[in-house]
Amino acid sequence: MLSGTASSSLTTGTVYSQPETEVYYIRQQLAECIVGQLTVSQLLHYAYQFKVSSGSRGQRSKTSSELEHEHIRQTMAALMLPEELLNRTFDRCSGGEQKRIAIAQEILDPSVEEGNDKKEVKGQGRRQKILYLDEPTTGLDSASAAQVMHHLKNLTQKSNFHYHNRITIVATIHAPSDEVLSLFNHIYVLAKEGVAVYSGPPGGIRSTLEGTIQTTISSQQPPIEALLKVACDGNI
Repeated sequence: MLSGTASSSLTTGTVYSQPETEVYYIRQQLAECIVGQLTVSQLLHYAYQFKVSSGSRGQRSKTSSELEHEHIRQTMAALMLPEELLNRTFDRCSGGEQKRIAIAQEILDPSVEEGNDKKEVKGQGRRQKILYLDEPTTGLDSASAAQVMHHLKNLTQKSNFHYHNRITIVATIHAPSDEVLSLFNHIYVLAKEGVAVYSGPPGGIRSTLEGTIQTTISSQQPPIEALLKVACDGNI
């Protein structure tokens, strides 16, 4: 409901957020919210400009323009997006590239100060960033899916990156491979009617299945497959 993609009879409620927290959201279907005929350069330029404070938008200078280009270049480098993509239209990029371009749009941060200390934000100090993604691997082949998830994992670990803090990433995902699953620090698996069947690190699935849920699995079967089968069957 918060993203505007679903309706409900629920009309009241409270959204809780920590002070100094920035929340970003990326939809599953990018074609519905990104103009494919724009070049990657245009998309990132407009995303950057939308985030520039209204007070400084009319005071553009050569220095601020150079700062924008450098910021975009560093963001693309962090997501392993080659600079030659800048002149390519979005709809001509591969599925994996489109996912990473959408991520770049969201995490661009013009408020980072120019200078040696790029981790501080004017008047705000260090801020926490939370990025929500709706099935970021949907529509991608296994290699592209793993690549996107590896880059997301890197963003959570770059405390020395030009962003003032590491990014916390929350993603929904279905049928993950063992490689993709291992990249998560914590997973939360839901069964029918929203019943939680597991909450914890990926490495703890097998012991939970054999201990708490009392399900026997072979050594060759990936634990996540057995857990998802339990969740779908509802035999908890």
